[in-house]
Amino acid sequence: EKADLFSSYTGVLGDNLADPSEPSYDRTVYINLSDLTVSADDVSYFSIAEYGDTAAGDGIVITADSDGYITVNAEECRDTVRYVLSGTLSRGTVDISAVKKASLGIVLNNVDIMSGNNPAITVSPKTSTAFVELKGTNYLTDGRIFGIGYSSSNGKDYYDSSVDSSVDVSDAALTQKWAKGSDDNGVMATKGTFRFSGDGILNVSSAYKHGIYAKNRIYVYGGEIGVKNSGRSGIQSKNGYDMFGGTVNIEGTGNHTNSQSRGIIVSGDESKDGAGLGGINIEGGVININTVGKAMSAKWSLKTDAETEETASAEAAEIETIGEA
Repeated sequence: EKADLFSSYTGVLGDNLADPSEPSYDRTVYINLSDLTVSADDVSYFSIAEYGDTAAGDGIVITADSDGYITVNAEECRDTVRYVLSGTLSRGTVDISAVKKASLGIVLNNVDIMSGNNPAITVSPKTSTAFVELKGTNYLTDGRIFGIGYSSSNGKDYYDSSVDSSVDVSDAALTQKWAKGSDDNGVMATKGTFRFSGDGILNVSSAYKHGIYAKNRIYVYGGEIGVKNSGRSGIQSKNGYDMFGGTVNIEGTGNHTNSQSRGIIVSGDESKDGAGLGGINIEGGVININTVGKAMSAKWSLKTDAETEETASAEAAEIETIGEA
């Protein structure tokens, strides 16, 4: 179900700040999701199939399949590119990949995406930083269901003998089911970092796992971000959540008081790449969370996550608040 958390919102709004780290872009690619067309200048538009054929020379290939899965492959592109998304995708995904350590821009300009059995927007690789600018009113709606597992490799029931022969079919009602799709953690998900800014609205409806997920960090400088969450967490990152401006409004609608319908969660990371990370830093902005699970939490599990030679205890992860929030 599509979320709308700001049309009747009467709370205070945070100041929208510019992201001081946003780069200058070498070029901009405009993608209209309603008719699956692409432009380099927002004037002349071509079908995605035509753009995919002609873009090989500049390092970006854009394709779309019959299920509405749009792939933006910029793994051979050395430019710093900004992608401006607009229009409606009734069932589909925008999957953006870039070179290692890439900085890229994503402008959500009155976007409305209903995902299928995949995220609505996903970004890779894990070393990438996506600068997300919000314009107008945007909707990302999860097409997946809490309690279902999604796998592109099998797409079958968990108890099917071709997937797991150890499960007794007579206990099928007690087992988790699988559906063909993607197990990515968020409706809007990245293997790297998200940095949000702008003066627009982003409404996310999360039904499967998390509304917005980053395997590295999430920064908020501006925009009105609302997540209606019946899945796991409204916003979750692995290595940290930093807020300097903007407004975050999370409504949890699930019924499990531990792992379902939580607010802002930083899971922490004691791996080689993220040793000791896992904090929440709030220096400005407004947060409103109404949920049945944890509102805010930052920690990691020493027993399950520790991979480095020297580890700190789970209590080392902290929530730090500076100024008004």
